[in-house]
Amino acid sequence: MATVQSYENALADGHPEIAWRMLSPWSRTTVASGATFYDAERRAAAAGPAGTKVEIAVPSRDPSLLDPAFLGPRAADLAAAADPNRTFVVSVRRPGVDGAAAATTNLVVAPIDGGAWRIWLDTAPGAYGAWPFPEGCIAFGLSGRRCEAVVNTAATNAAFDRSSATSTFLMPEPGCGGDPLSDVAGGLCTRSMAFVAGVRFDRDDGTSVLSEVYCGVGPPTLTCSETPGIEAIDLHGAGYWDVPCAGEPPDGCPTPIPTPTGAAAAVGRELQIDAIAVPVGAIGHREVEIGTAVLVDGIVQEARFSIADQAQVGFLLDPGLVRMELRSTVPGHPPFDNFYQRGTFKGPEEVRVILVFDVVETGPDAVIHVTDLLVR
Repeated sequence: MATVQSYENALADGHPEIAWRMLSPWSRTTVASGATFYDAERRAAAAGPAGTKVEIAVPSRDPSLLDPAFLGPRAADLAAAADPNRTFVVSVRRPGVDGAAAATTNLVVAPIDGGAWRIWLDTAPGAYGAWPFPEGCIAFGLSGRRCEAVVNTAATNAAFDRSSATSTFLMPEPGCGGDPLSDVAGGLCTRSMAFVAGVRFDRDDGTSVLSEVYCGVGPPTLTCSETPGIEAIDLHGAGYWDVPCAGEPPDGCPTPIPTPTGAAAAVGRELQIDAIAVPVGAIGHREVEIGTAVLVDGIVQEARFSIADQAQVGFLLDPGLVRMELRSTVPGHPPFDNFYQRGTFKGPEEVRVILVFDVVETGPDAVIHVTDLLVR
């Protein structure tokens, strides 16, 4: 009882590294990483009401609880390493998380290594900290809507057909290796991306597919934010101004794009809009024409726009990008990809200015607030 109380107190006090050292070698190896243990226990604690304490049952030596069929994968190690006459099962219940994977845990406690008491967790390789989907979404700090997006992203990343899964689980931080038998906090990671969740898809043949979801620099998505913003991609960001260089710029770079002057410049007509509300419209691929401009000699001097500081509330783009496209009204003229590939065309060239995006959720009054649009 004292061993389990110390273990649970360490977790409750925010010292999982102390609890980690109290685990048996089998448990540490099975969990595989201190980082996985820390993350799983943090999520288990967060899933219950604040301030609640675990309920620790009286240690038991009931033969039915010590039966290998009940003990599961840890039974063989207990038989080999633990004193059978001083092996106890202790049930630990976390109030407030009934129905979740972590609601009740059956720990096995026994002395090893010349008398040191250790704990065998109720788990199996690759299963520690698993929460069933969707019940476990709260433990990962995810709304139901975002949690669904995370699972979909995991399936897409793994090229897995979700309809073939017999069950789906959310998994804790996998860690970065290290020796699980070391008392030093091993397996902690330094990453450029943030871990969101692992997702394990179980098949009816007993095999599983594990796909981990991370978020970093990239287009806004529901997978990475409860309220994703919108990113504007104009022709500058899309590559029209790319200048291929043989060496380090400015050495070896082509001559900059010339600016039309004099009478030639007078034939141009810019499109400038300070602000406009673009309807999101129906679900699916959307192409919204904003207006037209006339370029001089087919040369784009500027093609920019911004999105007002706006979260996707009441609608959702996937990805959260609005892309500007210029499409020539002159038959046969090539697309605006790169100035040095496209070349120039003497005289005026009319272009349609189009905003392109993909809608996966929408509402009747949903709009995208476009500002500072200029094409010339």
